[in-house]
Amino acid sequence: MAAPAGGANLEDILRTLASLTSNQNTTQQPQPVAHTSSFSTWPEPASQQHAVSQDIGFYINSTSLDPRLNGRPLPQQYETPKPRAPIINPATIIEWKFAIRCVTKIGQQNPGFAQSIQKLIKNQEQSVKGWGLGRERLIEEQTKKRENEQTNRAVLSLPGMLDGVAPLRTPECDQEELDHYDRKVYRAYQAMVTHHSSELKQLGVPFFGVRPDLILPDGADPKPEMITKKELLALQRKMLKHLKDMYGE
Repeated sequence: MAAPAGGANLEDILRTLASLTSNQNTTQQPQPVAHTSSFSTWPEPASQQHAVSQDIGFYINSTSLDPRLNGRPLPQQYETPKPRAPIINPATIIEWKFAIRCVTKIGQQNPGFAQSIQKLIKNQEQSVKGWGLGRERLIEEQTKKRENEQTNRAVLSLPGMLDGVAPLRTPECDQEELDHYDRKVYRAYQAMVTHHSSELKQLGVPFFGVRPDLILPDGADPKPEMITKKELLALQRKMLKHLKDMYGE
C-alpha cells in the first residue's frame, strides 16, 4: 500500500487500515505458526512467550512489539560464574611474602583451619610442659635417694666400716640418668615435629612439604628459585611463630 500523504488526517488513516484488515480476514485464514528450535520472526502470543522463556532460561523481548528494543541483546536469566584465580601450590613457595598471602587465604577459605592450628599449638605446649615436669620429678627423686642413702649409711653402718666405700648415688650416676631421660625427650620431640609438619603440610601451610627439587644442601652454591635447608628451617620457625601469634590463645 502507498504511504499516507502528509496532509491526511488520523480518521482517514484508521479507515484505510480497517478496510485492509477486513479484506484479509475474508480472503485468507491465518495459518498457525509451527514451533521450531530457533526463534520465529513472528512474535509469539504473550502466554507462549512466557513458557518459552522458562524453558530456555531467557526472557524473550519481542523487538517487533517495541521498536526501541531493536538491536539490543537478550538479557540472560543467570550470570556466568567468573573463573577463580589459580591457587599457588604451597609446595613451590619459598618466599615469605608469598607464604603470608597463601596462609591468609587458607585461613579465610577453610573454616576449620584456625581450630586445627590451635590444636597443634595446644598439643605442643602440653608435651613440652610434660617433659619439663618429668625432668623435675627425676631430679627430685635423685635428691631423695641421695638423702636416704646418707641417712642409712649413718644409722646402719658401724664406725669406720664404710670408710673408703663410695656411695651408690654419685653425681655421675645422677647425670647418666638425666642424660638418658633427655635422649628419650629428644626422640619424642622429633616424633612430634614430624607429626606436626605432616599436619601442617596437609593443611597447605607454606614451608612444610616444600618440593625436594627446590631445596639445596647446606653449603651449596646459591641458585635462583631454590632454598637451602638452613634457610628453610628458619622460615619454618618464622611461620610457626606467625601461626602462634595469629591463633594462639
